[in-house]
Amino acid sequence: MQRTILPLLSAPLCALMLSTSALAQAPSVAIVAAANTGLSDCRYTDVQAYLQATGSFLAVDVVDCTSTTPTLTDLASYDSVLTWSNTDYFDKDALGDVFADYADAGGGVVVAVFANTTTGTNRFLGGRWATGGYEIILPAQGNTSNSSSLGTILDPTHPLVQGVTSISASSAFRPLVGTPILQGTVIAEWADGAAMAVAGAASNRVDLGLYPPSSNCSSGFWDFTGDGDVLVANALLFVAGGGSVGSNYCTANANSTGVSARIGASGSNVAVTNDLTLEASDLPAFSFAFFITSQTQTFVMNPAGSAGNLCVGGAVGRYVGPGQIQQAGTAGTISLGLDLAMTPQPNGFVSIAAGETWNFQAWYRDAVGGTPTSNFTDGYSVLFQ
Repeated sequence: MQRTILPLLSAPLCALMLSTSALAQAPSVAIVAAANTGLSDCRYTDVQAYLQATGSFLAVDVVDCTSTTPTLTDLASYDSVLTWSNTDYFDKDALGDVFADYADAGGGVVVAVFANTTTGTNRFLGGRWATGGYEIILPAQGNTSNSSSLGTILDPTHPLVQGVTSISASSAFRPLVGTPILQGTVIAEWADGAAMAVAGAASNRVDLGLYPPSSNCSSGFWDFTGDGDVLVANALLFVAGGGSVGSNYCTANANSTGVSARIGASGSNVAVTNDLTLEASDLPAFSFAFFITSQTQTFVMNPAGSAGNLCVGGAVGRYVGPGQIQQAGTAGTISLGLDLAMTPQPNGFVSIAAGETWNFQAWYRDAVGGTPTSNFTDGYSVLFQ
C-alpha cells in the first residue's frame, strides 16, 4: 500500500517555493508585581523597556499589584508572567491563588527577588501558591545585598543561561547562601554560591535570585552592561514553553471528508529536552501521510496538482524513514515523536537548536471526485528555546 502514495507525493519540493513569511507569533508576557506604587516608577518601566527591546515578545504589559489583584481571566491572554516585590502586595493570598490557577492552566510563572526572599509579611505570595507546592526558593528566609557577580553556571546547555556571560551589581539583592531549594534544579549561582536561576520541576516554573530592575533605574541594581536582561527574558521564554508548544498558520483546504485537516504538537519547545510530538487530525480515514518541515514559511496553492496548499518552503525535509509514513485509522489521525537531533533536510540530518524557528506540515493522500490526489494540513510553527 505504501507504494501507491510515494509516486504521488514525490514531486521535488524545491520546485514549489515562494519567499519566506513571518516567524511564529512571539509570546505575550506581563509584569505582575509590587515593584512600587504607580506604573510610572522606573522599577516597572525599566524592566518593561528592556524586555521589549529584546524583540522576543509580542507584548509586555504591566499590572501594579500594590493596588489590585488580577483575576485568572485577566492573565489568560499571557503566555507567562513575572512577579517580584519591593513593597506590599495588595492581597498576597488572593494573588497566590490566582497564580496557582494560572500555572495549573499551563501559564508560565517567574518569581524573583524580593518575592522569594523577603521576610516582609505581605511581600511574598500566599494562598494556594504557598500551600500547593508551587514555591521553588523557600521564601521569607532573608536576602543579601552586598556586591557580587555571576558565579558558576551549573548547566551551560540550559535555555535559561543562553547568552548569559556577565551579571554584576554593587547591591546584588539575592537569596542567602544555603536557602533551601524546595524543588527543581539550580542552573546558575552568584559568586558566593547563592542561587541566581532555578528551573522548577514543572517546565512552566522558574525562580530568579535576582532583583529585576537594572542600573538604568538605580545605580546599585544589576549593571545594565551585563546580561541580566537576557536572563530575565530567557526565564519568561522558557516558562512560556510550558503552555502552547507553537502556533498554527496558513490556511488548509477542505479534503474529501468535507473539513480541512489540522496539525498540532505536544511536548516541549525547549530544544535540549528533545520532547516534541507532531499530530495530524481530520485526515480521510485510512489515508497515507507523512510530515514535512522547513525553517521557511510559504504559501503555494495546489502544488504539483495537489488539492491543498503548501505552507513550508526553502529547504524542505520529509519524515519518510522507517515507520514515518503512516496510515490514518478510522479516526483520521497520525502522530510522530520527533528526534530533534535528526531533523531531515535535503542534504542530510540537522540538529534543531535554541533560537531557531521550524515549521511543520502533514502531506496526505486524498481524492477529489474519485480521482486520487494529495492534500495538506495547515502549518505549525515552533520557536525553540
